[in-house]
Amino acid sequence: MAQILVIEDEKTVRALMRALLTRAGHEVIVIDNGLDGSDIAAMHRVDLVVCDLIMEALDGAETIRRVRAAQPEAPVLIVSGLVPTDEAGARAMARKLGADRALAKPFRPKELTAAVAEVLAAAETERQRRPRPTT
Repeated sequence: MAQILVIEDEKTVRALMRALLTRAGHEVIVIDNGLDGSDIAAMHRVDLVVCDLIMEALDGAETIRRVRAAQPEAPVLIVSGLVPTDEAGARAMARKLGADRALAKPFRPKELTAAVAEVLAAAETERQRRPRPTT
């Protein structure tokens, strides 16, 4: 399946995300802060970045900017208590911060796995649409 980088400062949320995403068949890298998370994104190619917004050392908005600079094609899913609970508000926030999707905390396990599947599927569709270089 996909290699997912989770950047989340809350230990219990980090552990829950790792368990849920691993159970869904993904390889998961968990990092507890945005500074280290953006460094990992600069060094290792990932299929998806899941990022909190409120973190020490480096906030989520700046982390997303750095991730996008390192891996412009890697989709980003925001998971935060700051995300509006309505779908339109969540999508607007994601767009504003340069992410592909946003999910409000607290979330149900199925909500997280569904959001991850949705973002990964959209990224794959986008990859298939791009013209392939000719040799």
